[in-house]
Amino acid sequence: MVNQKSGTAGTILGLVSALWLGLFLSPEPGWAQGLDYARYYSFNGQFLRDALFAGEFPWWNPYVALGRPFATDLQTAVFYPGTWLLLGAGTTWGTALNLWLHLWLSGWGMAGLARAWGLQKGTAIAVGIAWIIGVPMSVRILIGQIHYVDSLAWLPLVFWSVSSWCKHATPRATVAVVAVSGLQFLAGHPQVFWFTHLAVAGWLVLVTRNRLSVLLRWAGLMVITALLTASVWLPFASMIAASSRGWGGAHLMEIGALRPTDWLALVLPSRDGFLADTENQLHLSIPVLLLGGVGLRLAWNAGGPWRGLLGVMLGAGLLASAWPGATDVAKLAIPGFGSFRMPARLGVLVVFGALLVAGYAWENRTRISLASLGCWMGALVLVVLLWSLGDVSTRWPHLVWTLGFSGITLGVWSVRARVGERLLAAGIAVLMIGETSRHWTVLRDWYVIPQEFPAETFLPGLVQELRAEQGHPAPPRINLSARWARENFGMIAGYSTFNGYTSLYDQRVWRTIHAQADLPVPQMLTSFPDVRIWERSPFIFDGMSLAFGFDPETGRMALAPNPSPRAFARSESGATVGSVQIESFALNRVALTADLPTPATVILGEAYADGWKVEANGSSENALIVDDWKRAVALPAGQHKIVWTYRPPHGRTGLALAGLGVVILGGLSRRLQASGPAPG
Repeated sequence: MVNQKSGTAGTILGLVSALWLGLFLSPEPGWAQGLDYARYYSFNGQFLRDALFAGEFPWWNPYVALGRPFATDLQTAVFYPGTWLLLGAGTTWGTALNLWLHLWLSGWGMAGLARAWGLQKGTAIAVGIAWIIGVPMSVRILIGQIHYVDSLAWLPLVFWSVSSWCKHATPRATVAVVAVSGLQFLAGHPQVFWFTHLAVAGWLVLVTRNRLSVLLRWAGLMVITALLTASVWLPFASMIAASSRGWGGAHLMEIGALRPTDWLALVLPSRDGFLADTENQLHLSIPVLLLGGVGLRLAWNAGGPWRGLLGVMLGAGLLASAWPGATDVAKLAIPGFGSFRMPARLGVLVVFGALLVAGYAWENRTRISLASLGCWMGALVLVVLLWSLGDVSTRWPHLVWTLGFSGITLGVWSVRARVGERLLAAGIAVLMIGETSRHWTVLRDWYVIPQEFPAETFLPGLVQELRAEQGHPAPPRINLSARWARENFGMIAGYSTFNGYTSLYDQRVWRTIHAQADLPVPQMLTSFPDVRIWERSPFIFDGMSLAFGFDPETGRMALAPNPSPRAFARSESGATVGSVQIESFALNRVALTADLPTPATVILGEAYADGWKVEANGSSENALIVDDWKRAVALPAGQHKIVWTYRPPHGRTGLALAGLGVVILGGLSRRLQASGPAPG
């Protein structure tokens, strides 16, 4: 990587990150009320802190979706260093510190990449600032997608490290590629990791001489990265296969895919339902796109990394577009496309490339002809004019800014080129900040949730009462819609639910919830069950031990008159026999006692997943699944002490592979130290 001797760039980018987070993203309502943070990440962070401070490691989460893995769900980012800030600083302040560090990291990486590709220090810093305050980062912070921001922050550093490795494949450069790639993977958003490295592979093919050799060497580094992170992705892969997204398919890919009109988001922020989906937010502002557009030809002629970057932008644009047949081809050719809505995110690569090309164009502005500037500016004006015809009353600010700025800049540039350049630079700074902040203000109405939910004030006290009444330590199971209490609120309030806000439901639980409610299984919006469930009776779910719920007919909360037992024994004839008691209930361990007059199946009303093991009287037994989702074990007549314990599947295999990765990386580094080859 480029060694920036002076700390000036880092200081400037750190201050900009702090100011941007403080001035535009923190005022109420801000990122702390953003949809995903308020409903998902805040609970994950608090749950992790509470568990660790209580002396338990949260491999399993018994409070959401009838129970599901926690630590090995990559999207909780338990093994990512940025998440650990929450342990010392608390959930909110720790997250704020994490966001600031990643904004700074992303800007510093963008500036470093620009410097590595030949831009001057001032231009590189400007490109870094533009990336920090741009929509791809800002909108994700606003709606609370913390791990998306964390992962996206590594995008420039991945390119920077690979670019440096291409020039000099030293041990340091090799380790940097593996380390940066591994950290991006652990940051908690696999889609960003997939599209980043898809882009890197395409870039390497376009910019290196010995393409096959370089690509194979880079693929080897990715194998080492996969080995080092195997203890996380092996269990996570098991989760995906068993989840509501396990089947993949074009229906998931189509969410947020960019249609022709959606590309207007490169020029215009969303307005009144236009481009309301956050997946399509690409806004760069007109001045930046102006520079990027006129710089396309210059960058192409320059060759090297710039030509490769333009190729990545073109490929990303094609894959992100919702063209008939394109999604099916990509689903078959590229792993992950069918399950992770990747086309919706590939537009970020277009923004990433456009900012760098704009920086290159600014450095070479003396080579920009007035004719090319005028043609590109005219095209942008025409786009805004056509878009404004339908509703000039609400879109006139865009029209005025575009016509006014374009006309004045073009006129001044034709008379005094140097003054025109300064005007363009000032326009980039003022308009990008103004447009992005206004864009954020508009989206705030869409993606910020209310700060209070009626049931959350009394639920903790009610849970304590229910625990005392039910006579066993398992968290009481409650049925409330998200209008009354957030889906994951039970993680910190101490109750469990059949629903939750999570992208990976177990398929068995997912099917059961909708089948018992007589509703079709959703195949696109899989983060929470069909909302029509809450139009039914609060206790329609057989065998879920629901103790409390909201009755839509009376509009009041209701206690279940006779909740089904959380643990019981069933004979071969189907009759309930004997007695079963829950003796202890921890995150990763549940202990039962059973007194059986005849051979029977002892059933625990908690979701089964690979990794749960069962012992009876100290001996291992075969774990069973009954009623499509419950844990069970078949036992003979008599008294039994049953212990269920959870450890992630493939855990030992993952650790062994990680050790192998360390050995291989160490051996490769020693070999490179001796020979010092460059890949191309």
